[in-house]
Amino acid sequence: HICVCGEACTSASGYISCAHCEQRYHKQCFKRDTGSIRCIRCGSTAVMRDIGRMDSDRNGKEPHPVSSVVSKKPLNAVETPQPPKPIPRRTEPRFCEVCGEQPENSNDLLSCKGCGVAVHSECYNIGRSVSNLVRSRWLCDPCSLGVESASCVLCPTVAGPLRSTNDMRFAHPICVIYSVETYFDETTAKVGGIEAIDPSRYKLRCRVCKKMGYAPPQCSLKTCGIAVHPLCAREEGLPLFEDEENGELVAKMFCAKHKDREDAKPQAVWRRKAAEVLRRITDHEESEPFREPVDVDRAGLEDYLQVIAHPMDLGTVDSKLKGSKYFSPQSMYTDVMLIWSNCRTYNTGRKRTAALLAQNARLEALFTALWKDGFPDFVPHESTPVQKDTAPPAVPLKPTPDVPARPKHDEWQAHAQQILKRLLKLSFAEPFREPVDYKGLGLDDYISVVKIPVDLGTTMTKLEDDKYRTIEALY
Repeated sequence: HICVCGEACTSASGYISCAHCEQRYHKQCFKRDTGSIRCIRCGSTAVMRDIGRMDSDRNGKEPHPVSSVVSKKPLNAVETPQPPKPIPRRTEPRFCEVCGEQPENSNDLLSCKGCGVAVHSECYNIGRSVSNLVRSRWLCDPCSLGVESASCVLCPTVAGPLRSTNDMRFAHPICVIYSVETYFDETTAKVGGIEAIDPSRYKLRCRVCKKMGYAPPQCSLKTCGIAVHPLCAREEGLPLFEDEENGELVAKMFCAKHKDREDAKPQAVWRRKAAEVLRRITDHEESEPFREPVDVDRAGLEDYLQVIAHPMDLGTVDSKLKGSKYFSPQSMYTDVMLIWSNCRTYNTGRKRTAALLAQNARLEALFTALWKDGFPDFVPHESTPVQKDTAPPAVPLKPTPDVPARPKHDEWQAHAQQILKRLLKLSFAEPFREPVDYKGLGLDDYISVVKIPVDLGTTMTKLEDDKYRTIEALY
């Protein structure tokens, strides 16, 4: 219970307490330090409680507030004015109220001289480099306009940093980032896109605060419609981050139901590491046979697809990584290890394959070493194919025994796969790519109405696994 001046606030002298974080202030220090009714510790404009003198109960009970008594002074009494006590600089850790991160050096934060709100300059979208002169006089948008009770147009939270909008209102930067329509307008240095918000989104109710009318963003899982305000999501500890997709930063937020999914974790960091490992393997001079899918027709390997159930190559891995098809390092690691495993499975025991098997062993050892350096804490799953012996197997003298034949894909199956791939790539096919999340969407009667649910993703999986024996079954 220390005031901003560094001295204790006791019940004997009376104090002002923030109803949100319970920070205490001496009455003579409060307005002088903040210049407003906003708490400089939490940024809240909650009710500031004026606690008068308190008399301690002789029985040791909690002291209770009583009204302050003003002593009567003689009319001819003259008070000697006392100089105000200097208020020392705050030394407690500060954090950015947009991204929530605490910098190593508190000087990296901009602190508003009017309300005390603290932000990174880039989080507030005013540039990375700010001069010391600007830092010493900086005011946030509401304070620079003289607005004391500003509120966000995109959420009901009153506290926190706010930016001006093009329509003369205010919005939290974090609400702007996670709203689909809004953006930071570089020409006006304000928030734009408020007028472009779909009116139907104002009818959405936040799953956390239960309030509606603020157009909250929805869960990033395409088949989920649960809406949550970004600040409510942060308060509940829900996944809230910006990630890299196809070379662009995309804001993602997941509801409580889907917070444990693999894609509910930031992917950009591990993907950059994985891309570097894959580049070094692909650039290796011995990786040429593994860079593209095996051309079974040109190589005359008629039984290749009968022996290898799941072909894989470095080019396919690279395409899947760039297309954000991998949601974890484990999934990519499994595919790369499958390349080496397929090579051993098909070539072991065959003639004139010793050199290829030796290349395969060396590349596998190199990949394992590079992966361990990039992901030192990574532990492969038991199902992941792991090399047991890096030495190339000896070529047996006896011919390879016949492998049971597996039914080949007919022409109609290959053609059907091409059609489904084209359908999946269409932008308006998004609601049909995955099974309907009827529980998340609140469609309680969906299963009773739709007896056999199906979607494009499930259809493609069944087609690839040879579940459709006739074209009529697929159609």
